[in-house]
Amino acid sequence: MRILHTAQAYWPEVSGVSRVVEAISTRLVMAGHEVHVATSAIPNVPRTEVRAGVHIHRFALAGNSVVGMAGAEAGYVDFVRTTAWDIIAMHCAQVWSTDALLSWLPSLTCPKVFVAHGLSAYHNPAYREYYARFADSLRNVDAMVSLARGLEDDDFCRDFGLSAPTVIPNGVDSAELGDGAGPPREDGQKSGPLVICLSNHNPNKGHERFFAVVRHMHREHPGASGTLMGGTYRAAKWRLGRLGILGGCAYQCWARSIVSPMIDLRASAPRPQIMELIHAADVML
Repeated sequence: MRILHTAQAYWPEVSGVSRVVEAISTRLVMAGHEVHVATSAIPNVPRTEVRAGVHIHRFALAGNSVVGMAGAEAGYVDFVRTTAWDIIAMHCAQVWSTDALLSWLPSLTCPKVFVAHGLSAYHNPAYREYYARFADSLRNVDAMVSLARGLEDDDFCRDFGLSAPTVIPNGVDSAELGDGAGPPREDGQKSGPLVICLSNHNPNKGHERFFAVVRHMHREHPGASGTLMGGTYRAAKWRLGRLGILGGCAYQCWARSIVSPMIDLRASAPRPQIMELIHAADVML
């Protein structure tokens, strides 16, 4: 099959979506399929290349249909419409890679799947009209996939009379995890239970609860500690992120860490270091 994934983020950008789409794409190639990914352009990275058998096509586009889209939208739409695909999987809402295709869905004759990855802005009043239009558009897709029950995806489908999404949880690479033994802990690392959380400072990630869990564990087991590793999250309000101002819970987590010495706050790290941390952990939250 000739398969197209559309995703705003893909390798070498590091994010949950990019990792999931990359894992799915490379495994589909291993299964004998021809896989293409349409994604965002990155400075000093080729616009087209083949990596691990996946054909990557990068487009200089940004934004979504609420805040506006910047870039050559027509070139992206033409690429999707003029290629004979056996199936198209669109990843995430409120991103240019999905929004630019919504009005063209009826003319795309191949099967189409929308993968939600959690509709994080669904309850945001600024996106109310967007999701009403989005629901109408999704009546032209063949299936909607959610990563778990209980996400905003369920509310969205119920509110607009859409069929419940099919749940396909994120997988893990068993080769990376191995037997779980992992390396010994670093010198000086606390000997008690270690809890880790790997996620950026998006306010939906639940970091406040992570701090509460680790503090509770520390009261019960004084040697317990926690590590929160994740990248920053640019402020969206008034587009302050353009000025380098952080959004989400980054500043709150920094303040919490000052009064929670049992919790180590770290920036994002290369994948091998993350895997070492996973192997060293007793619990992953």
